Amino acid sequence: MPETRLLPKPNTTLPELPEYPAGTSEPYTPSALSYEFVDAEPVSIDWREAMGDNCEGWTSYEAFRGESGFVRVLTAGESSTDQDIDDDGLEQQFEELFPDVDPDETLDHELDLTAIEVWRAEVDDDGEEMPEGPAMNYYYPLGDRTDPQEAARDILRLPLCVVAFSEEMQDKGAPEFALALVGGGMNLSWEICEAYIRLGYFPPAHFDLPRMSGRADGSEHGNMELDRRIIRACRASLECIESRAKSGLEQLAGMEADIPP
Repeated sequence: MPETRLLPKPNTTLPELPEYPAGTSEPYTPSALSYEFVDAEPVSIDWREAMGDNCEGWTSYEAFRGESGFVRVLTAGESSTDQDIDDDGLEQQFEELFPDVDPDETLDHELDLTAIEVWRAEVDDDGEEMPEGPAMNYYYPLGDRTDPQEAARDILRLPLCVVAFSEEMQDKGAPEFALALVGGGMNLSWEICEAYIRLGYFPPAHFDLPRMSGRADGSEHGNMELDRRIIRACRASLECIESRAKSGLEQLAGMEADIPP
């Protein structure tokens, strides 16, 4: 009988952030990132009050990666052990995690299980996760074309979740989607800016990246190239605001000059 084999270690590395030029003298390609939220600011919110009496004011989405490598996106209060696994999503993640393994190859000859069936069993054995939703009373706006499930996956490992507001909350001024921190106790501007970049936006110019955070010198996570790219994206946001201000000032000066003495 052929020997039963184990699955290789899954490829769980996050995609690299795109490279950015160091200044606006080298134009950014339109498809790289959007400037939509460069002037956005945190919005104060009472999450408990916003939930409303009917508990339908908002829904949060948070991604978790289990020991098997499988990523689940859970809503607040939803247990990973109670979640049904979509077969299409399972197959897609298998291809991403094991690009060199044929999912239909028989891996466990004793039980006659294919590679994806072996992995499915590992996914079912993953530890229980239970997201708690937003932890700090602020949100950070996102675009109305956001897919909350995909967005939550894109910011995996960052201390944020994606929030979808109800139509009632939108009528009161909330955006359709936003980011929210799932933890606090320290300045998390680096992580918020990275989340915006991973979701396709230059980060809001509001955020000052703290120097005393273990970032930018590699001591926090050893990825100085990641920090360099976040800094460049933040610079682009500030340069955009500066350019807008300069253009506005020039326009006002021209209008003032046109006023008869």
